[in-house]
Amino acid sequence: MPYTIEHYEADAEKLLRDRLAELKERGFGTPVEPAFNEGSPFDPSYAAKWSALTRKLKAGFLIGELITFANDYELDMTPTLAMRICKGWVGRSVSNRELIKIFGSENRDASEKSADWPRLDELIDIDKVRIMNEYDKCSFLCKEAKERVWKKISKK
Repeated sequence: MPYTIEHYEADAEKLLRDRLAELKERGFGTPVEPAFNEGSPFDPSYAAKWSALTRKLKAGFLIGELITFANDYELDMTPTLAMRICKGWVGRSVSNRELIKIFGSENRDASEKSADWPRLDELIDIDKVRIMNEYDKCSFLCKEAKERVWKKISKK
């Protein structure tokens, strides 16, 4: 199952709780709401954890869309075709390992191209605008989820 905003929110809550516990242990207390809401990274490793969660959400979105797309259009989806469609939609792809896990086949090797390979440009164009718009919303969804988590934690 692809990584969703619900997964992101649960991971964000754990990340924030862990960070608050760490700050408290170091003697900083917990009045960190302004820095959290302004997006100020407390240190590079902490900021990197937030960035990794956002990338996971975006990758999960793309994987979910690829699965739906392959089913809706009855595509002969291979990891390579999936990667190229992603790059055509948003200019980047997701982990090749994930694509192999989802679209790979033990009975097929790299020399056996997808039957849909010649239609690559056509396939990209089918949903490109919608996918780009939804993909761009992922960062906004992450920001909203962070704010929900902060409100949830700060009420306790």
